[in-house]
Amino acid sequence: MKCWFCSEEIPTTAQVCPCCGRRQKSVKTAPQPPLQQPLSSTKKHAWINLEPVSKDAVLAKDLSDLDALIKAVSQEIRERGDFTPWTLTISGFVTDPRPLWEIPEVRAWCKDAHAKAPYLPLLLSDAAIGWYALCVLDIEEVERHKQGSETIGIYRVAPEKFKHFYLELSAGTGEFFHGQCGLDLNNETASLLKKCTDRMMRAIKSVIIL
Repeated sequence: MKCWFCSEEIPTTAQVCPCCGRRQKSVKTAPQPPLQQPLSSTKKHAWINLEPVSKDAVLAKDLSDLDALIKAVSQEIRERGDFTPWTLTISGFVTDPRPLWEIPEVRAWCKDAHAKAPYLPLLLSDAAIGWYALCVLDIEEVERHKQGSETIGIYRVAPEKFKHFYLELSAGTGEFFHGQCGLDLNNETASLLKKCTDRMMRAIKSVIIL
């Protein structure tokens, strides 16, 4: 389905658009979908990898969904030397008018995820990186204004705090891609890391002033 605000294609079970952070107005509870879902019915399917995290898991600080995502990515990399980025979603907060990054329990879950897997943003899709970064980083609201019926925030992060975030991410990157995935330090690995890093920085700069 499409987000009512930004018209981006999002999973049918998403309660929050991972791209713009807007809550979807008519979302009903549905069984957890399979991890891979088609975005189109054309002959050549476009697939997304989806990892939904429930409200119960967030409140319990349960990181088992994170473990499943990491395991799936590492297996795919070992098999073909590359991977399809994952869209991480948070469900169960549809009645809360705040965006995900303003909900303390969601921020706490994301910070725990970052402590365990600081390289996680490299594994996520563009749509998921934005809201996840807003949860993990110590952001400052620069401006808040009305856009239609919605309140839009503009955020920034202090350079030294982003540098600390990036250093933590870099420290865990080698352990994951080399240690867990078994990649050699060669040109192919360097190309993969550059592609992941470029995607992450593009997504972060779309939501945060650095």
